[in-house]
Amino acid sequence: MPTQMATGDMLSLGCHPGDYHLGVNFDAEPFRENPFPSTCFGKDGGCDLLHIEKGQQIKNLDFRLPPSIPKHAVLGQVLLPDGRPAAKAFVSSSSRSREDFDDKLRVVADTSGHFRVECLVGRKYRISAQTTDSYAEGEWTIGRKMAPITIQLKRDKR
Repeated sequence: MPTQMATGDMLSLGCHPGDYHLGVNFDAEPFRENPFPSTCFGKDGGCDLLHIEKGQQIKNLDFRLPPSIPKHAVLGQVLLPDGRPAAKAFVSSSSRSREDFDDKLRVVADTSGHFRVECLVGRKYRISAQTTDSYAEGEWTIGRKMAPITIQLKRDKR
């Protein structure tokens, strides 16, 4: 399948003949691995239908990705139910709009319970922490500037 690019152009979409909309996150929310706002490509910012025939060459198609949504490092600390740092607690974060999709990031807190997770700015995330017998979670909308968060664990009664 052709690829070349870097303005030597040539790209193969690998799709069957038919009508297509060309876009990024066209029918989905942005997530960590694809941090671009929902965008549809067409003339004058519209969402034109692109008709493709077998072996067709498309010329003068200006396909540019929009700027990616910035990421922010969320810093925090996990505390045990008695207030001591939760050394080596498991921390995970997932975008609230992508629960149907595996957008989870898992990290392990350091020996002082501190952690760092990368999240997209402007998105709501569920951040949870757990040890062998304790669990807690919360939701945060991620801003460009955020104070460190604290997750206070509670005894897990599951």
